[in-house]
Amino acid sequence: MENSFYYFFSSTPQVLGGIWALFGVFVLFKIQSLTTDLISISKELLYWLQHYSIRSESNESLNERVTIMPEISQSILT
Repeated sequence: MENSFYYFFSSTPQVLGGIWALFGVFVLFKIQSLTTDLISISKELLYWLQHYSIRSESNESLNERVTIMPEISQSILT
């Protein structure tokens, strides 16, 4: 009877540790895939911000966009 308690109390933490490890692997994989998606979306956004302009855009707003672009680029790359 005593041996069964030892087996139970020694195997339970091992099983729970294995479950936590698998959970951690799945979470890290999901975070990695979300990071990859966000990086590709941000690069596409940066491309469109740099190359898209409206023909009727005033010089003032164009200059403002040009001055803000380095900050946006650095934020996206970070």
